[in-house]
Amino acid sequence: MLKQESTLKMAYVDRGFGLKQLNGDSQLQIRLFKKFHKEYITLEDDLRQCIQSGNYSRAHGYVHTLKGVCANLGCHTLFRLSDLLQTQLLSEQVEAETLKSFIDALDGTLKEINRLVCA
Repeated sequence: MLKQESTLKMAYVDRGFGLKQLNGDSQLQIRLFKKFHKEYITLEDDLRQCIQSGNYSRAHGYVHTLKGVCANLGCHTLFRLSDLLQTQLLSEQVEAETLKSFIDALDGTLKEINRLVCA
């Protein structure tokens, strides 16, 4: 069950936008939030490993996929930072501040989603 939005202050997830994208299907939104959390909980470690080993192509793929998911779920901050990080990964010139901002937004988004779906 999804916690009542009115009791949670949301900085990273625009639940209303996401519901519009899903034609108001809140059960589908719950399933997608759970899948998002499961799939992206290890992304920070995966990205750091890719960048450290010079596998920018794989890191780019992770971020590209995440960006698309964020666009549909209403995770606007993480979407914008994914776009910026994706560009830097393509040029293989990742700025530490960009990566930090991305990781912070990823962490905040995961925490909000966890609070939404876990009562």
